[in-house]
Amino acid sequence: LVSREGMVKILDFGLAQASEGVAGLDAGGSLREGVLRGTPGYMSPEQARGEAIDARSDLFALGLILFELGTGQRFLSGGSAAELLSELAQVESGLDRLAQLDVLLPGLALLLRGVLRADPAARMGRASELGVALRSLLRSQPPGPDLRSFMARLDGRGAAFPPDPQQGA
Repeated sequence: LVSREGMVKILDFGLAQASEGVAGLDAGGSLREGVLRGTPGYMSPEQARGEAIDARSDLFALGLILFELGTGQRFLSGGSAAELLSELAQVESGLDRLAQLDVLLPGLALLLRGVLRADPAARMGRASELGVALRSLLRSQPPGPDLRSFMARLDGRGAAFPPDPQQGA
């Protein structure tokens, strides 16, 4: 979500770690192999197979979200969970679709190829690496309007958003 002030707020992302005793979790609070949890349209291939997951699985999901943000389309288009899981099994065959992101931000397609690989060992390994790469990519672009200004133009103080009850109409 994006507030009127341009503040991005993430409400729910990935799988939360839970305490011991929750079905599917080991004593350390991590998911056990063979337990399928998550939203099929944002799962990594290894997660869909019920294998052990780590931070690279979350980066895969973030790559799917970034694709969706940049194109307005889901990377995985299956209508049912079975169709989505089938698409995940062949996810690399769809990587050519990333090229459309370079219109938005040149270099983004190559960067997302680094997180949307089927094999977790071939993916970027840490969120901090992705953050550094994204910041570098953004810094290489000419300046544009900041998010706060963009949201204010969209809002027009009532045009695109309902009145904010906290600010008084």
